Amino acid sequence: MNVAATSEMEQALLPLIYAAPDTPYGWQEFASCLNEQLQAGYVQVIALDFRSNAYSFMSGAGRVPEVTMAESLLEYSRMPREADPRWSAFLQPGRQGWFQCHHHIDDACVQNSALYQQILLPAGLRYLSAYPLIHDDRICVALAIMTPASRGPLSSEELNGISALLPHLQRVVRLQRQLFDYSSQTIVGYNLINTLTLPVVLTSLSGELLFQNRAASELAKKTELVTLAEGRIRFNEMGQQTLNTLLQSIELQYLMHNTLSPTQHHSSSGVASDTEALDSQEYSFPVRQASGETLYILVRLLSSEIEQQFFGLRPLVMLTLYHPEHQKAVDSQLLTNLFQLSQAESRVALALTEGLTPKEIALKHHVEPGTVRKQIQSIYKKTNTHRQSELVSLLLRFPSSTR
Repeated sequence: MNVAATSEMEQALLPLIYAAPDTPYGWQEFASCLNEQLQAGYVQVIALDFRSNAYSFMSGAGRVPEVTMAESLLEYSRMPREADPRWSAFLQPGRQGWFQCHHHIDDACVQNSALYQQILLPAGLRYLSAYPLIHDDRICVALAIMTPASRGPLSSEELNGISALLPHLQRVVRLQRQLFDYSSQTIVGYNLINTLTLPVVLTSLSGELLFQNRAASELAKKTELVTLAEGRIRFNEMGQQTLNTLLQSIELQYLMHNTLSPTQHHSSSGVASDTEALDSQEYSFPVRQASGETLYILVRLLSSEIEQQFFGLRPLVMLTLYHPEHQKAVDSQLLTNLFQLSQAESRVALALTEGLTPKEIALKHHVEPGTVRKQIQSIYKKTNTHRQSELVSLLLRFPSSTR
């Protein structure tokens, strides 16, 4: 990046940096402009609060669609922390300056990494360059720039050009530090689910309505099967009874999980089954009208350590609402919820309905053909199908995908 290009970048980005804290989408506008200047894949400002061990801020933009990125981050929230080797390398004591993942993570690691194969590569992201704007004993705020495999990592020349912006970024985030400290107003997960096209509601274990995304609010206007008002989510009598019973059961399992000793957890197969259900099992039930109108409810507890990094420190229940008449397109998040497919598996399943071969899917999503074949076998198992024609027949009962 030559001097003229660096100067042009500064002129375009400096006003956005200093305006970022003053507008709701300020950092997103900055990220979008920087991504365009670099022709990268995705640019993000991200903060991790060490005291609460939670993400306290996350805002970005790029070539990856917002909904796709939100879905990927939600799937990321279900992965064990050791699945992402980037954070431990980035936060290593004594490390300074730019972090570039390819100095720590080779291609062999990428091929064997669920994070890369299921989330990053399908989203078109391979390389990460990151710089700590604040890093102390309380928080870390970082500028993260991700690029696809086809582009390669940022060059030293490009990093030097961006480095001219770093003093300004550091000055702004330090002056506005309160924006990056963890609080009830900076819960990342709420912003993620607000971008999803599927209606999603968050409640407490006792059924208190804590958050509803835009899609849920719109659905509630179109059907009498669900009401979101006065701090509660309400269905008809039978649906409400089913939800209340389910919440009580989940709460009991959660309390048992958090009061029993580790020895007790391992000594009772029944309890171990319950604790596993807390981490992965989803429950579902229908709400029906006499007319035949049906709303499907999928319920999952968000209580793992990683999920709490995204959704806050108390356990929450996520309710996904699916109304066949008002869901115009099959969303990969829907397939994730209905069949517990990963986001990568959902994309593979939808690609199969488009007639793509496993080899073509691998090329499209920049993954190994062997990975796609393994994903197809997992899809068959989770959907209780045995061949591609049977799977496609099942998926085509849903409205066709627009993605």
